[in-house]
Amino acid sequence: MSGGIQAEKELLRARVGALRRGFDAGWVREASARLQAQVMGLPEFLAARQVACYLALPGEVQAESIVQRCRTDGKALCLPAFDCAKRVYGFVNWPADAVMVRGPMGIAQPADLQAAEGEAIDFVVVPGVA
Repeated sequence: MSGGIQAEKELLRARVGALRRGFDAGWVREASARLQAQVMGLPEFLAARQVACYLALPGEVQAESIVQRCRTDGKALCLPAFDCAKRVYGFVNWPADAVMVRGPMGIAQPADLQAAEGEAIDFVVVPGVA
């Protein structure tokens, strides 16, 4: 990727991040509830056996209802996590009883990084910045 495009992407992310930080917490909760309900109503989500999700940062679309629904429905969950030994991000299994730790970016992740089988992931929930 050229330096110019990368610089443009970083500028756009910074601008959108600043806008996102300005959102009212109540609005974020309401918008998150609507979006989560839409996701959980999708036939692809309903049929999924393993779901890759994320732990939301403040100002991001919250995903806790999706996580709860997966747990209730017996869907396997996985999260993105950074493996310091391998110096790579990847999806790891996230059992309900997992001990969580802060990853290198300050985002919670399971302490036991058991790689998720990519082919087994049926549905991925991704927060978009811009």
